[in-house]
Amino acid sequence: MQCHSAATFTDNQVHDVGTGGAYKTPSLVGVGHRSRLMHNGCAASLEERFTACGGSAHGSTQELNEEEMKHLLTYLRSS
Repeated sequence: MQCHSAATFTDNQVHDVGTGGAYKTPSLVGVGHRSRLMHNGCAASLEERFTACGGSAHGSTQELNEEEMKHLLTYLRSS
């Protein structure tokens, strides 16, 4: 599934993300300037999204080292 694809980083579709409810895929454009991320608002920051709050249903970043995670966060904040 490529939910955050295309130029707008969304497929504009509704998906059940395993929480018992269906949610429209939000665009990742500007995600670095928003707070309360994830379908249930458990992440107050991008860094928190990549903790247990974010889980693994949206991809796993556990294999990234500190430098790679820094680059990912910089990229997400740049959109």
